[in-house]
Amino acid sequence: MKYMEHGETIVEETRQADLKKSRVIYAGLGVAVIFLFLLSLCFKTSTPGFISPKETFIDLFTALRLFFSDLFNLPYSMDRSEIIASLPNYHISLTRLARTIMFCLSGMGVALAGAIFQTVYKNPMASPNIIGATVGVQLGNVLMITLYGTMAIYMPLTRYKYCYILTAIIVGGVLLMGKIAGGKRATYSVIEMVMAGSVVSQAFQVVTTYMMYNLEDDDLLTYQQLTMGTDIKTDVVSMSAFGIAMVASLLPMFLIRFRFNGAGFSMDEAKLQGINGVRLRMGGQVCGVIMVTAAMIHCGDVGMISMAVPHLARYLVGADFRRVSVCSMLFGAILMLGCRIVSSMIYIENTELPVNFIISLCIMPVFLVVLTRQRRGFE
Repeated sequence: MKYMEHGETIVEETRQADLKKSRVIYAGLGVAVIFLFLLSLCFKTSTPGFISPKETFIDLFTALRLFFSDLFNLPYSMDRSEIIASLPNYHISLTRLARTIMFCLSGMGVALAGAIFQTVYKNPMASPNIIGATVGVQLGNVLMITLYGTMAIYMPLTRYKYCYILTAIIVGGVLLMGKIAGGKRATYSVIEMVMAGSVVSQAFQVVTTYMMYNLEDDDLLTYQQLTMGTDIKTDVVSMSAFGIAMVASLLPMFLIRFRFNGAGFSMDEAKLQGINGVRLRMGGQVCGVIMVTAAMIHCGDVGMISMAVPHLARYLVGADFRRVSVCSMLFGAILMLGCRIVSSMIYIENTELPVNFIISLCIMPVFLVVLTRQRRGFE
């Protein structure tokens, strides 16, 4: 009896120590996210330059006062034009705030999507691209330019429709193949879905490449602007579409994060635990696809984050999805904001360096470090 009590004490102490360590990690990452978020607000949007934190705060505080003045019909809003005219960087600060929010949430979403797919497939190289998520966005962009030419860049809502619909068709087809492969058990066969995703992605990639080959030079330049994130829309329609997609995907995953470890169980293991593994895998993959699709549509090709960040999260907090999900989101926001800040300081021929270039350069050493030191897997 004493030995049992002693063993329980040791287990509880270990659990408390591990929990304390995780909280310290979360706190440190959270502080880093806040710091980079505030720092990102102090950079200009279309030209290289730095806005003082004081001026940025005044611009944003003024915008907040004007918003509430309009909402409650207060006298302060009557002098709107004079107030805005006295603030030379007012519009720049608002645009930078919208882009910073967009990049922060995109980093969180893409990193969480990687954690979801790596848990479902129990594969350290899994990502939403494994079932053709990114191909739909690429095909949607090139189809828009084929139909509308350089005008596609001024038709964001139409482009969003094409990208989301094509992604839904491709991913839905892959998931349907996985269900058919599951047979009478009505399960989603992981191996068959990977194979179907590879075949379907390759087929649509060939179509995308052929359509790109037939584009004119001006159209190719427009395609680069759309896919590299150098033309980021912050109008009401774009921000609303982005916000709805992120909330609709992040919120469900936040609610089921305590049970999502069951998505990696076999069918028999899930039944013993009283978990519907099929629903978890299906719901998780759909949410992950929405996150990555929204991020790629609005911020460019940033999908590489989904492969590298979950490795780093598991290295720090273990394989429990409850912790991996939170840690991945914080790491994803840090990486995205940090790379965004760096890209804002580098201009080539009056054009901001695409953020996906910086992300790729940052991810390569992360892969090397994590893969050589990582000792925690999916068990």
